[in-house]
Amino acid sequence: MISLEFQHIAWLIGLLIAWTGLLVGLIRALFKQLVVNLEKGIEDDRKNWHRIDQEFKQLLVRLPLDYQRREDSIREYTALNMKMDRIYEHVRKP
Repeated sequence: MISLEFQHIAWLIGLLIAWTGLLVGLIRALFKQLVVNLEKGIEDDRKNWHRIDQEFKQLLVRLPLDYQRREDSIREYTALNMKMDRIYEHVRKP
């Protein structure tokens, strides 16, 4: 029969504790790296959101200068049609 002496048991327990410590240290280092990468990603996202917000504000300022509102378009279309109707009436009269 195999006899386990106190020294063997103590050596096995020490080996188990060392292995567990190694695994805990590795997991802890990986977790720390994950947190650092997440914080960096969050900071990059924050910068991107700030840039997008600035571009959106610039678009809101520029939008009335570049685009025509629907009501303005209808008003111009109506005025143009009235002018064309008057011209047609003048041309039609002998």
